[in-house]
Amino acid sequence: MNNVDQPRMALPAPGYDAGVTGVYFGGGPSGIASGAFLQALIDAGVVRRVPVTIVTHTHAPSEEASAFVPLQDTMAGGMPAAPQQQFTESNEQMKADLFIGTGRSADWFLANSSLRTGLMGIAPAMTPRPVPVKDGTGKGVVPPGIVAPDGLCYPLEADHVLEYTDVRSIGYKKREITVAILMKPREMPHWVSDPRIFEALLDGPVLPEDVHVWTFQDAGDGWRLAGITDMREMAGKGHYVGD
Repeated sequence: MNNVDQPRMALPAPGYDAGVTGVYFGGGPSGIASGAFLQALIDAGVVRRVPVTIVTHTHAPSEEASAFVPLQDTMAGGMPAAPQQQFTESNEQMKADLFIGTGRSADWFLANSSLRTGLMGIAPAMTPRPVPVKDGTGKGVVPPGIVAPDGLCYPLEADHVLEYTDVRSIGYKKREITVAILMKPREMPHWVSDPRIFEALLDGPVLPEDVHVWTFQDAGDGWRLAGITDMREMAGKGHYVGD
């Protein structure tokens, strides 16, 4: 009893099928408002609205099965016969829009299930998980090339040194130095400066620039990045370079 199963899956459509590759930004009923954040990405050509038909297949007990009570008073006869139709099957279709980012522009979004914490500012009406696509066997399968975003991601590169320590000897022919390096984006999408995007990500990992403190060691074969950085040398004997 109460064995109700309602899987949802999208019928394959241009822009969303079993072979599609991209970033899934949610979806909803046909014509759903995209919200300022998604609209900015749509305006920038990063995300597009993909119309699909979503089928909800309901597998539920029949009315006869729901009303059937197997443990009745059997003094007057045997056990009552169970109804012949135990379950009913039905399909309900809904027109929907999915927001899909494809191409190189979508590569700016980090996708890692262990980091996903709702940082993208997606409207509450959006469905957070990719909708499965109906395959040739009638089952719903999430396209393997579709991922859900965690946050905006772009690479940083060293810009210049902010602070450094003296080179110090830490062993036989082994030297060490610690430096604080200002990191700036190597490349950044033009649309990230759109207020609709930037404001939606204010609580997320938006780093227009960053500072990395690294320790390098030289054992006669060139300077190499050390595994551990000790900040005490920087705090007590650092030389500030400034801008």
